[in-house]
Amino acid sequence: MLGPDHPGTLTTRGQLAQWRGVAGDAAAAADAYEQLLADYLRVLGPDHPDTLTTRNVLAHWRGRRAESASNNDRS
Repeated sequence: MLGPDHPGTLTTRGQLAQWRGVAGDAAAAADAYEQLLADYLRVLGPDHPDTLTTRNVLAHWRGRRAESASNNDRS
């Protein structure tokens, strides 16, 4: 009903991505945030607070994804 570019839809996608990471899938969280960032950039622009927050959270999950991959390489 709201559409893919509605702020509520974008927020919900961010929450789902966050919970993927919290549930232990850092790679899926990072992938979801990468897609979300592209949409925030297109819809709200690079300087909007939600876009900047998404960049920050994406960096976090990229780091966790790299840590996970590094730990798997050691196994």
